[in-house]
Parts: sequence; structure tokens; C-alpha cells
Amino acid sequence: MMKKDIRLKKMEAQILHIFSLKAIEANDERIKMVIFTRISLTPDYKRVKAYFKVLKIEDIDLALKALNNAKGYFKMALKEGNFLRFLPEISFDVDEFDKKWME
Repeated sequence: MMKKDIRLKKMEAQILHIFSLKAIEANDERIKMVIFTRISLTPDYKRVKAYFKVLKIEDIDLALKALNNAKGYFKMALKEGNFLRFLPEISFDVDEFDKKWME
């Protein structure tokens, strides 16, 4: 494994930790019900895709809408972390493994 790959994995783990903490601290109940499962960071660190799950399948659309409305909240959390040179664009998606499991 190359040094870059190790750094990328560490960055993804750090972002997952920050997003998970911020979801718990959120004022919006729709965000509090979200469980982040994994993070995908592009090699140029410009885009982050956060995969999540919720306990009830009927809450997926509500959670996704709330997360998309709270992108600035999560971006500020990354800025406070001071470990990224540039703030990446954030997108959210349902973890497909959990989506299949819930159906």
C-alpha cells in the first residue's frame, strides 16, 4: 500500500469520526437518527461522499433531505478540524448494503 493510500484512509476515518459526532450534536432530529457508515474521499481531497443508514426505511428521504440542507454545518465541522488544506464538496448517499438489507 502506498503512502498516499494510507493517508487517504486516515483522512476518511477522521472525517467519519467528525461527521458522526456532529450528527449526534445536531439540533435537527432527522440528522440525529443518521448513522454514518463510511466515507469516500477522492485522491485530490476535493470531494467527500458520506454514506449513511437509518433504522427505519421510511426515514431515508427525510434524513437525506436534512443532510443536504445541513451541508454547511458539516463543512464547518471539517473547517474546525484544521486537518484539510481545502474544504471538499460534500455529498450524502444511502449505504447500498444497508438499503438492500432494509427492503
